[in-house]
Amino acid sequence: MAIPQWKSCIANDSNKEALQNYLAVSREKHTKELPRGFQLIVGGLASDPGKTFFLTAAGSSEIPDLSCTDHEEADIRIFAHISYCVNQYWYQRAVIQATDTGIFIMAIYYSVRIPGLRELWMQKGSSYIPCHIIPNLLAEKFTLPVTLASSALLCGHIMSGCDTVSYVFGKGKKKSYKVAMANASDLTETMQFGDDTHDVTEAVTNVCRNIFLKLYGDFSGNLVELRAHMFGRIKGDIRQLPQTVNAFRYHMLRAL
Repeated sequence: MAIPQWKSCIANDSNKEALQNYLAVSREKHTKELPRGFQLIVGGLASDPGKTFFLTAAGSSEIPDLSCTDHEEADIRIFAHISYCVNQYWYQRAVIQATDTGIFIMAIYYSVRIPGLRELWMQKGSSYIPCHIIPNLLAEKFTLPVTLASSALLCGHIMSGCDTVSYVFGKGKKKSYKVAMANASDLTETMQFGDDTHDVTEAVTNVCRNIFLKLYGDFSGNLVELRAHMFGRIKGDIRQLPQTVNAFRYHMLRAL
């Protein structure tokens, strides 16, 4: 059936959910048509987002280890699936077919954090990007441990804006990455957030605030003083002003 105005059609959440469910349910009903040796993991269905299924030509079964009702973000689910396949089926290489920048940054981050995974590639069109090599290149360039370099990259990406965090007006990703990598050794409190505790301590707040201030150059004052400083010199779009203290706190909490 020809679908007119595809972009408008798929932009509707109901249409997107219906298509997603149709593809998954039809796969589950016709597992015998899957090639021999082919394994397919399906999760995050709109009709039942908590369940994850393992499909082969022999049939389907639920995977409790990957079933999570609160797991809404599909981008993150990709790496849960990869980790599961590495641990359960001893795969050593994975290819992610995507064009999203957030997935690319997470691929770099997780490529050195999934034990047993030797290679993680991202296919973008006809190109294959070796995400597992990039952390080593960053570590060598900035003289940092591999895990620290990849963590700093992720911090810069999230703080400057991503799918679930508002973007900082006028501050692009290149600027954010440079600031994060140049100050990687000072990001420890933020990078370790959530490992053992989810308490937003003063130390975590200070790290986030300092990194945010550095997006606007070498300024020694606080956010209030920076806003006043820029307001007296700004020409053009007033959205170039940094966030207020209250707005920044919500931005930080969302990023964390």
